[in-house]
Amino acid sequence: IYQCDWSSDVCSSDLGAVARYRLELMSNARRFKRYPRLALDNNWEGRVELRVSFSMEGKRLGISVLKSSGHSVLDQQAIDMLGRTNVPLPDTLRGRAFTLDIPVIYNLREETGG
Repeated sequence: IYQCDWSSDVCSSDLGAVARYRLELMSNARRFKRYPRLALDNNWEGRVELRVSFSMEGKRLGISVLKSSGHSVLDQQAIDMLGRTNVPLPDTLRGRAFTLDIPVIYNLREETGG
């Protein structure tokens, strides 16, 4: 779920900060989650695995699909949702490039309350 490009000892010591940041990012992203009409109309569900890359300066470099839901409209909405989030990177995570893997689940039962 978390990958970095520095020694494993340092990676391990920052796992708590990374886990907290990941949870905050996911929580913030939920505000922007939408179930695309095309997916609703076709009863499409799925799980999208996204990877978010950060630079050493703490800048978000990009969001990519690690594993598709099988429906491009769900994949794209997940990218858009995560792209709209604006959670400042904690100082403890600056100075190192790293990536986070974020799952996004589209479930009709949750969407329709059924």
